[in-house]
Amino acid sequence: MAKKHKQLAGYSVTSAFSRGDVIYLLMHSPIPWKMVAMRTTPDFNDIKILKIGVGLWTDFQTDGTYVFLTPYYGAQIARFDLKTFDKLKFLNQRKLDPRFCGPDMLYSRFSPGKPTSPGWDKAHGFIGGFNDGTYGYLPPYGNAWTGRTGRKLVRFNMKTFGDMKVLDLGSFGSEAGWGGGFSDGKYGYVFPLSHSRIARFDLATFSNVKYLKVQGKAFWHFMDDKHAYIQLYGSIQRL
Repeated sequence: MAKKHKQLAGYSVTSAFSRGDVIYLLMHSPIPWKMVAMRTTPDFNDIKILKIGVGLWTDFQTDGTYVFLTPYYGAQIARFDLKTFDKLKFLNQRKLDPRFCGPDMLYSRFSPGKPTSPGWDKAHGFIGGFNDGTYGYLPPYGNAWTGRTGRKLVRFNMKTFGDMKVLDLGSFGSEAGWGGGFSDGKYGYVFPLSHSRIARFDLATFSNVKYLKVQGKAFWHFMDDKHAYIQLYGSIQRL
């Protein structure tokens, strides 16, 4: 693979998923984060590359027709066709809130010159996107370099690639944030980062946030077919 794609030397894998015998990889270069998606067979003999742009996207989600990329920093929501691996489009979440990080807000420490938009030091991105089959959800992620905390969950319609709305999840400390989630058909759940409350909301109304407190500060999560697991500092709690 390295010989065939020398332009990817130094790139790191951010996320991956598979559909049948096809593997999709999300990869980025060193700063200033040139992002590409790779589609390949398991033997890496049939590789295709799709250039996404400059910025950082963290993960994939799909509705079976399109693949959606979660914007982290200096980026906007991206979508491409799952079957043809093209038709790249973008949806700018900053239309909802100027405090959301967007394509014009790459950090000056990562790019030459000054940032092109005010408020870059207070902006936050998203991480751990998930969906319920109709809507995609983007959990907010705090600014790791300035300690800013993200608290607004973004929802968008996957079919129309629009109809964006926000839901305030609340904030629990200057270093606390959110990171990833899932849905069970009735509720959506968003996991904590550096605090101890799991947020739950109604999928149908995109409202009615409630909290479940876990024993300790959480820093990540994982799931199986029946349970969700919260990784705490020093232990794992099953829900």
